[in-house]
Amino acid sequence: MFETMDIEPVMMPTINRGAISAFCEIHMDRNPLRAADRVNLDLDDMATFIVFLADLEQEGTDGLARLRMPNGLTKHLHAGFMFKVSNPRTIHFIRRFCDLQIVLDEAAKTGFISGSINEWTKAIIKGCTDKNEYGVRLFLNTCFLFFERGGLRQVFELFGRDGLPDGTFTLRVK
Repeated sequence: MFETMDIEPVMMPTINRGAISAFCEIHMDRNPLRAADRVNLDLDDMATFIVFLADLEQEGTDGLARLRMPNGLTKHLHAGFMFKVSNPRTIHFIRRFCDLQIVLDEAAKTGFISGSINEWTKAIIKGCTDKNEYGVRLFLNTCFLFFERGGLRQVFELFGRDGLPDGTFTLRVK
């Protein structure tokens, strides 16, 4: 029942606040990064960037709502993970229900999986259910935790976790 896997983030989105501010100062009469201040939450860098993009697109928009939209601005951010799994079938299951890009060396049971944060969000929500196999949940739970620690906790803030006896968790809308 239990599979082993090693998942390592190798491509995570980052922003350069200084460069954004400098560009806005030169080319715009406002700094959309300030829109994050109006949210009244301590936003992670990636959440700040999405709120920035929302305000850039339309000044005064509800950036937090845009952050949580399923087909929102998270399509501009990408992430990727190298992985080693004991059972490649886990990767085949994930490939079936999501739009993530996967390179798999079947013999070595290693590969690379990547996609936009929008695609990752959809995959994690679909995959972190008790209807999926342990390996699928473990893989996507691990990715979820990396995103949460890596500056994207607000993307998943609407979801609560329910622990399962096997050590994985499912997601539910709060």
